[in-house]
Amino acid sequence: MSLITFLCLEALTLFGYGYLTDQAFVLTIRDIKFIFVAILLACVFFIWLTNVFLGSRRVIRNRRKRSYRYRMVSLWMSLAAILLVPVTVLAGFGYRNFLDYPGLRPYEKAISKSYYMGYVLGADGLSRHGAWQGDLIVAHAMGGIDNRTYTLSKEAFELNYSKGFRVFELDFSTTLDGDIALCHYWDTKKNGQKNIPTTEQFLSQKVSKKYTPLMLKDFFQYMKEHKDIWVVGDTKEDVASVYATILQEAKEENCVEVLDRFLIQFLDAEQYDIISSIYDFKSYIYGSYMYWDGSEEMFEQICEYCMDHQIDSVSMWNYYCRPDIVSIADRYSLDVYVHSENNLTSAVEFLNMGVRGIYTDFIEPSQLGG
Repeated sequence: MSLITFLCLEALTLFGYGYLTDQAFVLTIRDIKFIFVAILLACVFFIWLTNVFLGSRRVIRNRRKRSYRYRMVSLWMSLAAILLVPVTVLAGFGYRNFLDYPGLRPYEKAISKSYYMGYVLGADGLSRHGAWQGDLIVAHAMGGIDNRTYTLSKEAFELNYSKGFRVFELDFSTTLDGDIALCHYWDTKKNGQKNIPTTEQFLSQKVSKKYTPLMLKDFFQYMKEHKDIWVVGDTKEDVASVYATILQEAKEENCVEVLDRFLIQFLDAEQYDIISSIYDFKSYIYGSYMYWDGSEEMFEQICEYCMDHQIDSVSMWNYYCRPDIVSIADRYSLDVYVHSENNLTSAVEFLNMGVRGIYTDFIEPSQLGG
C-alpha cells in the first residue's frame, strides 16, 4: 500500500502542477514523466489487487506458507517504496540532461522543465520565484500627468496613486554626488557628454518647469508609508554601480525591506548575474526591449532562460506583441507585459490576447477593471 500511496502522490503532483501553470490537459498527459508514473502505478496496483483477490479466496492448506508469502510481498513492496524516492531523484537529473536533446519540441521542453523544477526539486518550485504575483497595469515612468510623460515627479505619483495605480515603473540615474535620482536619463551636451547635475542642482530645478523632482530616497519614504506600492526598476546606466548604490541608500534610510517590493527589470543574462549578486531581490522581469528583434527563435531563447532561472515575467514593445509570441510565453508559464500602451482599445486587445498586463502613461486602472 505504501508504494501505491507514493505513486498516487506523484501522479497528483504532476496533475497539480499542470493545473497551477495552466498547462493544457492533453500536454500534461503526454509528458514523459507522467506516462512513466502512470504505467508504474497501474502495474503495482494491478499486482497488489490480484494478490489480495487470490489470497482471500485461494484455499491454501499450509497457512504458514501463506503467511510467509504475505510477509515477503509486504517487505518487497515497502523496500520498493523506499528505494523509489532516491531512484526518482537520480532519474530526474538524467531526465534534466535529456531536455537538451535537439529534437525535443519547445512545448515538451518547457513543460518538462516545469515538472523538473516543481516535482524533482521540491514544492518550492511550484510557487513563483518571489513575492511578485503580477498586476494588470503599471504606471510607466510614474505615470502621466497633464498629458506629459516621463516626469517621474511627486505630483505624478500622488495623482496616479489616487487613481488606483500601485505598481510604478521608475528610471534610476546617478547624480554627480553618487545619489540615485528618478530620471529617465540625463541630457546630452553638444560635445556628446552627459549633462549630469549634482543632487542639489537636480532638486533645485522643476521638471518641465512645473513638477517636483524626486530622489529614490524620497520614494523609499512613500514605500514605507504605503505597504501596497511596488516598483519596477529600470536603468540605462551601469547596473553594478546603480544597484549597489540602491542597496546602500536603503540601508541608510533603514528600509532594506522595501527592496522586496522591487521588480527588477534586467536586459540580458549578464545584468541578471550582476544584480542578483548584489542583493537577493525577490522578483525579476526580463526586459526584452533592448536586444530582442521580434523573432520567435530569439524569444524562445529568452523564455528558456527565464524558465531556467525561475523568472516569471517578460516585458516587450507593444509592436512586437503577437498571438504567436504570447502562445510561446504561455508554454513556459511566463507573464507577458507590453509597453508603453496608451490606447484603451489596443490595451483591451492585448489583454484578450493573453497578455498579463501593460505599462501605460494615461490608461487608468478603473478603465481596465483593475
